[in-house]
Amino acid sequence: MRIISGKLGGRVLKVPSNLPVRPTTDRTKEALFNIIHAQKEIEDMAVLDICSGTGNIGIEFFSRGAEIIIAIDKDRRCVEAVKELYQSLGVVNGKVIQAEVTRFAENPFKFLPKSSPKFDIIFIDPPYALPNQQEIVQNLFAFGLLKEDGWLILEHNSLFSFDTVTGYLFTRKYGSSSLSFFGNDSEAQSESPST
Repeated sequence: MRIISGKLGGRVLKVPSNLPVRPTTDRTKEALFNIIHAQKEIEDMAVLDICSGTGNIGIEFFSRGAEIIIAIDKDRRCVEAVKELYQSLGVVNGKVIQAEVTRFAENPFKFLPKSSPKFDIIFIDPPYALPNQQEIVQNLFAFGLLKEDGWLILEHNSLFSFDTVTGYLFTRKYGSSSLSFFGNDSEAQSESPST
């Protein structure tokens, strides 16, 4: 697992081999950041990385200049591994919280610091078999966690479609994995990037 670009570009992330994770592939991660770079400036972003696993996505954002990274994961081993990575890589404005995604989505403010900002990007990479993913997305929208021009991005199995969910913008498929994008302005769908 490596950082693709930015100040930590090329660096290999070393995490325990026994973590219960399915890391985002380099192909999907590269596509994700190409789409974001085409429309947004990552510098100084606030990012919420839900089901963070190894912390790989949040650290990629940090490497590219994001200012605040908050990682959420239910597994204690993942939480400890990401905390260690953040410390070793100098992620000063990074925070790691242990929480199960469904419980988090039911009331994020039970887990987030009171001073937590609204987010430019919320990235969710739940287990592909997790039920109620549509409800999770809708709940997160209902709590107003996104900035007005922010994106919520869900990585999911390509067999499923989320085009009827609140704020849906567009989907990009990469084999068995897909990235679906949601925003506060659903009219932006017509401007979705082709990457």
